Amino acid sequence: MNFSNYFDSIDINQGDLDFDYHDNHFAHKIKQYQNQNLADFDIAIIGVGEERGANNEGCAIAPNHVRKYLYRLAGFDTKIVDLGNLKIGATVEDTYFALSKILEDLIKKRTLPIIIGGSQDLTYANFLAYEHQEQTVNLVSVDAKFDILLTLSSKNFILALCSYLTSAKIFSNDLISKSCL
Repeated sequence: MNFSNYFDSIDINQGDLDFDYHDNHFAHKIKQYQNQNLADFDIAIIGVGEERGANNEGCAIAPNHVRKYLYRLAGFDTKIVDLGNLKIGATVEDTYFALSKILEDLIKKRTLPIIIGGSQDLTYANFLAYEHQEQTVNLVSVDAKFDILLTLSSKNFILALCSYLTSAKIFSNDLISKSCL
């Protein structure tokens, strides 16, 4: 998969990311994506500025805001690549689809994806990345309330996951109703 078509690259010398980085800062150790073989990396950072499913404004600016502080940290020996910020789809569903396919490819390459930014509904796209992996997926959500409204958003992504599991016949309806509701 050619990831360049899906991402806007990051320039650490512009905007909030412009800083006097020292040699030991993450900014000098994290590689910016330039069509490298992603299987050569342990971790891939993915910025997602999607907030159409959010109930809180500001998710769209979160990726670079997090990077502003992440890149100033120091000391690690892990191979990390920053893919940049995911280009947002025409619809939020397009973003879910693109993100799930990107994550699926990274998982197959045994590269751990770390998503920064966006809202909780992106958990659904993350979950869908495991659809063809034929492995156990554990998902934990810690929140002040159950997110189970009827339309997919950051307020109901758990209901979407339960509905998917039931319709895909992955678990019985009885098990889903006990564990999801």
